[in-house]
Amino acid sequence: MIKNTLLFLVLIQTIVLSQNLDSLYNKLLGLKPKLNIKVKSVQTINTKPEKCGFGLIGEIKTHLKEFSLEQQQTIQQILSRPIMQTSLVSPSGFFRIHYDTTGNNKPEYDINELAVAFDSSYNYEVNILSYLAPPKDGSNGGDDKYDVYVEDLRGGDYGATTSDESLGNNKHTSYINLDNSFSTNEGYNSFGISAAQVTAAHEFHHAIQIGNYIFNQSDTYYHELTSTAMEETVYDNVNDYYAYIRSYFNTTSKSFTKQSGYNLALWNIYLHERFDGNTGDEIIKRSWELMATPHNNSAAVAIAKSIEEFGYSFKSEFNKFGIWIYFTNNRTKENIYFEEAKNYPLLKSTTTTTLEPTNMPLTIGSNPISINYNRFLDNSEGLPDTLIAILSNSDVNSTSSIDYKLTVATNTFDGATEINENYFSKIEGNSVDYISDSYIVNNELASDFVESTEIEYAYPQPFSYQSLLSIPTFTDISGKAQLNVYTSDMNLVYSDVKNIAHSGNIVVKWNGLNANNNKLASGVYIYVTKADDKIKKGKIVILNE
Repeated sequence: MIKNTLLFLVLIQTIVLSQNLDSLYNKLLGLKPKLNIKVKSVQTINTKPEKCGFGLIGEIKTHLKEFSLEQQQTIQQILSRPIMQTSLVSPSGFFRIHYDTTGNNKPEYDINELAVAFDSSYNYEVNILSYLAPPKDGSNGGDDKYDVYVEDLRGGDYGATTSDESLGNNKHTSYINLDNSFSTNEGYNSFGISAAQVTAAHEFHHAIQIGNYIFNQSDTYYHELTSTAMEETVYDNVNDYYAYIRSYFNTTSKSFTKQSGYNLALWNIYLHERFDGNTGDEIIKRSWELMATPHNNSAAVAIAKSIEEFGYSFKSEFNKFGIWIYFTNNRTKENIYFEEAKNYPLLKSTTTTTLEPTNMPLTIGSNPISINYNRFLDNSEGLPDTLIAILSNSDVNSTSSIDYKLTVATNTFDGATEINENYFSKIEGNSVDYISDSYIVNNELASDFVESTEIEYAYPQPFSYQSLLSIPTFTDISGKAQLNVYTSDMNLVYSDVKNIAHSGNIVVKWNGLNANNNKLASGVYIYVTKADDKIKKGKIVILNE
């Protein structure tokens, strides 16, 4: 019986793998339909066009040896560099643009303008943002210039970046294919040279990513997120990304890592617009550097670590991002949130609940790196109020969802936090360390967002057991810090791991009780906190009267 069960499971896995390979194979065949390659028909699983062929090609190359020999030969033919009729070198001298002057591949836009678009992308991404330029490819393509091939791609596919020679450590030389028309009848969202410009910015950053940082198939969403946001950074006037963000506005409760990436461009645009100067762009670049370290950080961990390195909290920033993407379309607050917010879609609430005691607490399922928008309708005072609870999960280390409970009420209750003078809330559960909350009442933020500040002192002092003691610490992506408290002669009286609070100051909260839950004698004590392998220490005065 056990043998039969194992055989059945292996058979099912084999069938699923075969179907997935056939699906990938069909998508690749659709990328260049004019090649007229003769192949046996295969089962079509999903051949929906995508904006960029980068992820598809990367996945196929990763699993190349799992395809049949006949399929491998066809794949190699499709992914080989095309032979074009002529070429030109961009004004900067960095790019060689290959194209045909006759036939199906002939460009329908000005090839010289395309060359300028690639030079502009290089200037912004390398000279201004300080990314490393893609490595030279030797004599591939005729010389060591970066090669771009203009040809007839499948309608709906703007371009693709294909890895070429391996440089070790998941880095590769590469070349780019671009569609030759971007015509109005092929499913594009932008057309002609405008589409070519944003595609140049998009694909060139893929070349940067895999040439100097890393290619990680499991993080394809972040490859696409970064490249799609780069379109807006380099060519602010085109806005092709508008067509993709709607799906995120409808699925914010889905984990970042499960999204396509095209629809997440607003995350990097948020970082770009959120901070003064170049800080946001530097945070983004640092995340790529962290992904390429020997630690092999996932994209999610690298994002959080990068934000922490710049002195901010990913937990806080992710929740604030949730506020920004709420105030779009007809909710736009001019000059406060996204610069182009009025052109974005409206968010879809995760749940809608009448604010009544019988409906509380509300049980919420939360995926890692996701945001729930829970809408409450209050009809208790005549004219209805609408309260939105923005609940973000900043857990970058887990792939599992958690359940917690949210209670919202019009009167205070045990353990409640005041939202405003009319509403109170409480979040409870066994795994809520990564949950942050903010609230919007009748389309107005219930309280101004408070920046997290690093401090060097504990407060209030002297401490007299009338409140909680706030003790400074550093930020950490785990959301936790180690707290040790010693007498003046260095006898340990308290030790525990505490949640880090980011409401104004970066601190841990302590009630002043020792390990046996007894008050301490009056005197001077020494605290030591440790987070992200960094230590803060100082003195506190306790008055036990």
